Amino acid sequence: MARKKAVPDILPKLGRFVLLGLNADNQLSGSGVGRIDLKRTEEIILETIAPGEGTDYCRVVVRLNITVSGRREKDEQDIVRVDGVYEGRFSVQPGITIEMLDSVAGQEAFQYGLTAQIYPLAMSHLRDQLLLMGLTTRHMPIGL
Repeated sequence: MARKKAVPDILPKLGRFVLLGLNADNQLSGSGVGRIDLKRTEEIILETIAPGEGTDYCRVVVRLNITVSGRREKDEQDIVRVDGVYEGRFSVQPGITIEMLDSVAGQEAFQYGLTAQIYPLAMSHLRDQLLLMGLTTRHMPIGL
C-alpha cells in the first residue's frame, strides 16, 4: 500500500495590507444626540497565486468588501453608509507549490486564519471613518 505524501504546514505571512477603495456618505443633518442602528455586511474573497513575475514563492490574496450602513428608527432609508475594499497579501514559504496551496485553501480553518489577521484592521479603519463622520462606534465589534 502506497503512503500518501504529507503536505507540510503552510504558514502564510502577511506582507501587505492595503485599502483599495473607500466610499462614505453621511446624510445626517443638524446636531444633537440620537441613535442610529448600524449594520454591516461583508464579502470575503480568497485567491491563490502561483509564482511568477520575479517571485519564486506562492501568494494568497484575501479581499474584504465591507459595508457599514445605518438609519434612525423612524427612517426607511439608510442615512449613513461606508463601503471599504481591503486586501491582505500573504506570502508562502519557498518550496510550497500552487497545488499544495490550493489543497489547503479550501479548508475553513485556513481561510479563517488568514481572514482573522486582516478583518480587525479593516473594521478599525471603518470605525475611524464613522468617528470622523461624527458617529459613536463604541458598541460596534471589530472582530469576526
